[in-house]
Amino acid sequence: MAGASLHAPSPAGAPTQRAIDRLLTRLGRAEAWRVRPAGTADAAEGDGSELLRLVPASGAGRGAEAEAEAQAQGVVVSAALLRAARARDLVERCDRDSGALRLSQAGQARLRRIACGDDGFRRQHQHRGTQRQPGPDGSVALLAVDHGESPLAWLRNRKGPDGGALIDAARFEAGERLRADVTFGRIVPGLATQSWDGLSASGARRSAASGIADLSDAAVAARVRVERALAAVGPELAPVLIDVCCELKGLGEVEKARRWPPRSAKVVLMMGLARLARHYGLMPPEDARR
Repeated sequence: MAGASLHAPSPAGAPTQRAIDRLLTRLGRAEAWRVRPAGTADAAEGDGSELLRLVPASGAGRGAEAEAEAQAQGVVVSAALLRAARARDLVERCDRDSGALRLSQAGQARLRRIACGDDGFRRQHQHRGTQRQPGPDGSVALLAVDHGESPLAWLRNRKGPDGGALIDAARFEAGERLRADVTFGRIVPGLATQSWDGLSASGARRSAASGIADLSDAAVAARVRVERALAAVGPELAPVLIDVCCELKGLGEVEKARRWPPRSAKVVLMMGLARLARHYGLMPPEDARR
């Protein structure tokens, strides 16, 4: 028999989640599937339940050879399994007049989660991308980042009363650059509780000699950049930058932890990001003082 067979019910007779996931994995190999009655050979291998054959719709109308190839890629499923997937809104009709089926948005999301394994739910909801990280030798590394988890990205994607973004491009880039250096330098959460007095390049070198000698030169250089940046921002504003940009705490969480009044964290964050952008050369001095 050509194609695969999926008709595994649970002991109670209802299709199992594992069987549904296998069906979604198979259906993810084509954009749409035509439903056909199962043949005699298919039924012979079944468990007595009603069987259907799903064939990729890409072979329709493209000649006998394409049709034969589509048939070979078909999958035999129990009608109960297909009904269960549709009842969970994982599979839908392509259109009202067509009998073809496809994965719904929920089905595609479930398929991504299956592909990601145990970490699937988090990765399914991420907006992943890359960020350029300059190295000490002039090279550039690409770091994988999740823009969706960043409070700065949330502010950047929201509009204020004037119709503009809640955070401008320079401040956003400054915060993301700090975050990339913190990540690249393997500086762990808890950094915001340290004292920011006396931070300097020489202090960073002493710290590197005593505590991070096992890190690569690139990671040490990233830490030096972080400490220089935070020294430029100042001890009053630096902890909030670490909280929001690097530890990804929301503004409300920062205000609650520090017992600040509502909306005060945003004011402090904007001031800190302006100083940071000025340090990175992303803002001229007159803009950074606003």
